[in-house]
Parts: sequence; C-alpha cells; structure tokens
Amino acid sequence: ERRCTWWIHRKGSETWKLKGAARPAHEVYNFDVRYVCPHQEEMQDYQTRSEREVNVFLTYRGAVARDASAMTWDTAAYPHSLCA
Repeated sequence: ERRCTWWIHRKGSETWKLKGAARPAHEVYNFDVRYVCPHQEEMQDYQTRSEREVNVFLTYRGAVARDASAMTWDTAAYPHSLCA
C-alpha cells in the first residue's frame, strides 16, 4: 500500500516565485528612499525657527514702562501707542 507523501517534502511559501500582481511592491517598484517631502521639510524648518524666535510682545506684555509710574499721557517723554 503506497501513500502519497509528496506534500511532506514540498517546499514552503518562502521559496515561491510570485508573478504579476501577487509580487510584493519592493520587488516591483524601485523606491527612492532619499525622497524628502517638501511639506515635512518646511514644517521642520518652521519648528526650528519657532524654537529660536522669542515673541517680545508676549514676553514683555504689560511690563513696558512699569518703572515710570509717575508718568502720565501728558508728561511722557516718548509717544505711547494707542493700542494698549
């Protein structure tokens, strides 16, 4: 009595040679890994620039001319902005 044992010796799926649409993308296409997205590059530049910059209006908000408490609008030696 002979049994069919061909499936025992059959090689696994790692040896299969796929064709057409079944092939993985890295075999079909030549991916350029050096591509730099201009939007991501611009965002990184913006983040590094914003880390360096200091908004003096927000930093010193309300602290301008605190030491000149005696000064009023009439006696000020320098012009004031109307945007307080």
